[in-house]
Amino acid sequence: MELYINGVRKKVSTPTNGDFKLYAQGFGLKVGDTFEVRGVDANGKKGPVTTGIVLATSASPAAYTLTVENAGLSSKSITGTAGNGFTTVRLSIDGTIVKVGQIDADGTYSIATNNLIQQGSKVEVVGYTDKTEMARKTVNIVNDEKPTLEALTIDDDAVKGSVTAGSATSFRVSINGVLTKTGTIATDGTFQSSIGKQAVGTIVTIEIKDAGGYNTLRTASVTVTGSAVVKLTAPVLEKMDGSYIVGTAPKGTESITVYENGVAVRTQNVSTMTANADGSFTFKAYVAASATSVQVQAKNSDKRMNSDLSVAFTK
Repeated sequence: MELYINGVRKKVSTPTNGDFKLYAQGFGLKVGDTFEVRGVDANGKKGPVTTGIVLATSASPAAYTLTVENAGLSSKSITGTAGNGFTTVRLSIDGTIVKVGQIDADGTYSIATNNLIQQGSKVEVVGYTDKTEMARKTVNIVNDEKPTLEALTIDDDAVKGSVTAGSATSFRVSINGVLTKTGTIATDGTFQSSIGKQAVGTIVTIEIKDAGGYNTLRTASVTVTGSAVVKLTAPVLEKMDGSYIVGTAPKGTESITVYENGVAVRTQNVSTMTANADGSFTFKAYVAASATSVQVQAKNSDKRMNSDLSVAFTK
């Protein structure tokens, strides 16, 4: 075996049972110097070179600590932390280095995956000091399917969504970053949770729990928006015709409710009304002789569309 320091051969050693030692004292080695070791056979033919680098003897174990975060098949990058003894980190997929990443000043790193991770891939992050591998960590590839959430408006009091059936067992809900409750996912992958009506701009987040526990890669958020429906305008009361109030209900009305002296007393279906060209309806509704004040509300099968009460008509 031959020892080269900074490209110059310095020492030769004969292995015993395949083991060898090459003492390097007295060669003036400094931190950062490179050295090479290569084998030579009985005929003098030289084999491949293995390169190393001289490290500081005072380096703490933390200087060569390498961590990796879980990643999914669709992850755009692999992230983690690297001690200050490393100069670069590299991404290995199935034993082949495919990407080099830089370490930021705070010790964090991010290596782009370039969509190279496939189902069953062995993914590793390798920490290097110059050209020498110092540490290697396996990346845990987890399910990163995010839940699909339905839109939320100020009219809704429950968050609903779904995941692939059988891929998860439960979930938890956060509202504006505050954990509020948990729920169970049905066998078909659907789920819902009552959260009460929320204000516009509220952010509701769902995090899925699967076989590995709560999975930060399986989260999704939905922002509460304004009402998805438009309330009907209040009916207009025009006159009394004997014992009947005459008025107009807006387009979209399916029935009206008559209020006498502030109390709902009867309903009338749109089928009894006269349809107008603009889509509105003219109605004629009975009012008891004892009533002194009349109001009418327009209604739709979607209760969110129900109108406010009309302006009171005084007999």
